[in-house]
Amino acid sequence: MTDMAIPEPGASVARADGAPGLSRRRAIGAAVVAAIAAHSTRPTAGAARPATAPAAGPLGGGAAVPPAPLFNGMGAYRAAAGSHSELARRYVDQGMVLAWGFNPAEAARSFAGALAHDPRCLAALWGLAWAAGPNINADMAAADAPRVDDALRRARALGGDPRSRWYGLVAALSARHSKPGTTEVDEVAYEHRMRALAARHPRDADLAVLAAEALMNLHPYDWWRADGHLQPWTPEIERRLRRALALAPDHPGANHAWVHVIEQSPTPERARAAADRLRSLVPGSGHLLHMPAHIDMRLGDYAAAVRANERAIDADRRYLEQVDAQGAYRVGYVAHNHHFLWAAASMQGHAAKALGAAREAYPAACGPSRPDPADRNAGTLQHFEVLPLYALVRFGRWQELLTGTRPPDGNAPYPLAIWHYARGTACARLGRIDDALTELARLGRAAEDPALAAAKVKSMHAAATLAQIARLTLQADLALAQGRAGEAVPLLQQTVELEDGLERDEPHLWLAPTRHAFGAALLAAGRPAEAGLVFAADLRHYPDNVWALAGLRDSHLAQGRTAAAQASEARLRRAWSGADVTLPGARF
Repeated sequence: MTDMAIPEPGASVARADGAPGLSRRRAIGAAVVAAIAAHSTRPTAGAARPATAPAAGPLGGGAAVPPAPLFNGMGAYRAAAGSHSELARRYVDQGMVLAWGFNPAEAARSFAGALAHDPRCLAALWGLAWAAGPNINADMAAADAPRVDDALRRARALGGDPRSRWYGLVAALSARHSKPGTTEVDEVAYEHRMRALAARHPRDADLAVLAAEALMNLHPYDWWRADGHLQPWTPEIERRLRRALALAPDHPGANHAWVHVIEQSPTPERARAAADRLRSLVPGSGHLLHMPAHIDMRLGDYAAAVRANERAIDADRRYLEQVDAQGAYRVGYVAHNHHFLWAAASMQGHAAKALGAAREAYPAACGPSRPDPADRNAGTLQHFEVLPLYALVRFGRWQELLTGTRPPDGNAPYPLAIWHYARGTACARLGRIDDALTELARLGRAAEDPALAAAKVKSMHAAATLAQIARLTLQADLALAQGRAGEAVPLLQQTVELEDGLERDEPHLWLAPTRHAFGAALLAAGRPAEAGLVFAADLRHYPDNVWALAGLRDSHLAQGRTAAAQASEARLRRAWSGADVTLPGARF
């Protein structure tokens, strides 16, 4: 069959804006999409460069972009780019791995690097358009629309064998981006094309992953119902990913996607093998090294989750020594590793690691310079700013909270509310009731600030909900400090309901799962059987976390269930091996 030009996109079915899960992707992406659009990746002075592409302007014209390095530690994945240039092939391989690891801006720069060595590389033109498009975490940035259009126009002009994978991939992306000059995409048409293309090439693992990804994009993070049952489209996503893993067990994209799909299922252990592969598959990808922690947390292996995030932080440190990646990657991924390390170490009872990670999250998100005032108001950055306060409360560092912390910069109500909450909690624990009441009043004023309504963590979790949890928890702690445990119970029950109403996400946003404080209050109120049920529920989501195990043991003791208490104590001792503090119960 002779080569022929790839047809221009024709009429396509408009995507239904109300498709399940799309609102969540928009929410996640809104926090970072502006940073992606403005992303400028600058080489760090003096950094080693195994090879670089010549500096070149963007495909759609404009200012020159820095040369793309070839990084170490990108693994053994090969994309079969088919270019005559070895460097172009290496850049395409790297771009694919970076995109599989949710670093699309760096991936696009690698694809542009490939084109600098082979302007007719169809794989690189496709890759540039693919990396700039939507994924499960973010919608497409408006600034990338001309770049995508130009890449696809040039790719279609190259033509090729209609039976080839790259020809089919360009045609599928052309159907996705059927309205040039806009960010409107037709995910339904794209999924149909990718499903058919993967069926025509049943031995191609990349196409199986991309077909799965296309269906995931139609329903981002909407793969499991709250009751643990599958959504109707999830079995097909699983089928496509299982086929990819059967063809290529070490495929970085397949393993990454499998972890995401399975982590919120009732059987997260099904992703243990994929998580284990990701621990060393791509040593240079911080996010792929981090991903096993999502399964480790669900399985109660907090030590493994700590190690995964420490490896990810080290990989990102090496990456940032070469490239000063500002914006989306820092906020969405580099800081996320510190956030996750805080959560995992806290579940172990390891105060030093948790406090260290909490203190590093905000600087990691900001980069070398502090954010401008507009960025400073972003709820995600505010949340990273208050993580040290959450860590100090969780580990009972009352004096440090009162004498060693400063008020937050600026007047954003969310950090201010949490600062007053933390100080109020310390005062209540130390018996300074009047001071605690003063802090509660100040917390209340911050929680009622109209500006709080605009603050969203990851642009989907209302900071106002977290401020309300803080207010109710401090009210409950004041009641407990004054011997009125019965009044504390309904207040803390409300916090559980508020936390359960948040979008499912990892790690948890509040300083600890709210069931820890709720169960402790039930014990104080002389209701140990109910407390045991609360702790057991927490252990179903966070198996063998030391706080809930301590509460479960105490509930068994209070009920006179000696054998059950001994079993809980044995579990607690095993889980407590990574702790560096003495735990008084389910909370300090």
